[in-house]
Amino acid sequence: MKKIKLAAISTCLALAAGSALAAPVSFNSGVLHGNLLNGGAFSESHPFNVDADGLFDLSLLTRSKDANDVTIQSVVLSKGAQSFVFDSTPDATAFISSGWQIVAGTETNAKGKTIPVTFFDDTIALSRVFLSAGHWTLTVNGLDRNDKVAGSYTVTANAVPEPQSLALVALALAGVAVFGRKRAAR
Repeated sequence: MKKIKLAAISTCLALAAGSALAAPVSFNSGVLHGNLLNGGAFSESHPFNVDADGLFDLSLLTRSKDANDVTIQSVVLSKGAQSFVFDSTPDATAFISSGWQIVAGTETNAKGKTIPVTFFDDTIALSRVFLSAGHWTLTVNGLDRNDKVAGSYTVTANAVPEPQSLALVALALAGVAVFGRKRAAR
């Protein structure tokens, strides 16, 4: 009987965790990555698919070997007539920059040798947004100030777990705790 209870609780926990952590959004390789080497203004569009309606937290990471090389001016999510414009204007869809961080890294030079490099990263958090299922386009607009240094950006989107899924995980964890206490008391 104990094994059956433990198996049932474990199954509930596994199912709940899977549904709470599921991310119903698909990008070509999990991230959108643009490499910038032209200098000047840029606007790049990336299609992606949202599998199920839900809330999403989006973030954007810029990286360059030159401080302040890449500046993101706006990010636009669009699907037909529906669109969200994220920019530095203080409104419901403002984005928040963490400021430049210095990060040590490595890269391979022309001779195939790995060398240490210093990067300047800026993480931008976009406001939480509700996206309906379907095909969306994400457009990143910005400025690349240095045409001799490659800058890049990476966009990630994470589904916010639904309250019902989190409640199911909490219930399963409570069951495991109760089962563990009864077992320890004997």
